[in-house]
This record gives sequence, structure tokens and C-alpha cells, in this order.
Amino acid sequence: MPFSFAFDCANKVLLARFEGRITDDVMLEFYSAGRQLVANAADFHGTIVDFSPVAAFDVSPDTMREVAWSPPIDPEPSRPVVVVAPGARAHDVMWILAAEGHETRPNFHLVRSMEHAYAIVGITNAKFEAYVPPH
Repeated sequence: MPFSFAFDCANKVLLARFEGRITDDVMLEFYSAGRQLVANAADFHGTIVDFSPVAAFDVSPDTMREVAWSPPIDPEPSRPVVVVAPGARAHDVMWILAAEGHETRPNFHLVRSMEHAYAIVGITNAKFEAYVPPH
């Protein structure tokens, strides 16, 4: 699977990490899986979505607009959602989500490094482990 989920129990932060080739279908599958995961998640304070290991980002602007115009994965607007997109293509396409979804995602941040993401969610010592949501 081109994405996985992890959780830092001490800091209560969810992590979604992408790798390999990311397409429109993968992004839409992630959106659906992410909504289900957040709906069943234990208490958490924020989310990081990491595109750092991605080899190819083939998501269209139209797909990102579709995601932006849909309800956010995390319905709680006070929790930060930080997207790490160091590559130019991923950053440009994710910027569409930031621009088009700003009204429903007021605490959305687009950054280029995990260090910056950690600073936004308040992590100084990250320890992410594979996440299995409670049933």
C-alpha cells in the first residue's frame, strides 16, 4: 500500500506517510481511509501527512480540488494538519488543497520538512509506531 498510518502516543499525533508513486486513485483511497481512521481514532492533538519518501507524485489539480471541496478528514478545525511536501510537484498540488480548502481547514499547514511539521504540532522527541485504530 502506498500509504501507512502511525501514532506517537506521548505526543498524541497521527502520522500518514506516503511512499512510491502517488496517483489520483491513491489520493482518493487515502482520503476515504483517513476519514474512517480519524472517526475511530483515540484522542489526538494533530496530524502530519508526510510525502517525503514519494518517488512520483501524479495527482491532478482536479483531484486536489475535489478533496478540498469535500469535508476535511479531521472534522475538528482546532487540530493542526501539517502536510510535508518537499518535492516541487507535491508541494504545488497540495497548495491547491490549502488554497481551495482554507475555509474548512483553518489549521492546515503546508511545509517542506518534518522538522517544521514537528515544530507546528509541538513535538520535540517523536516516536511513531504503526497505528491500528480502536474498534
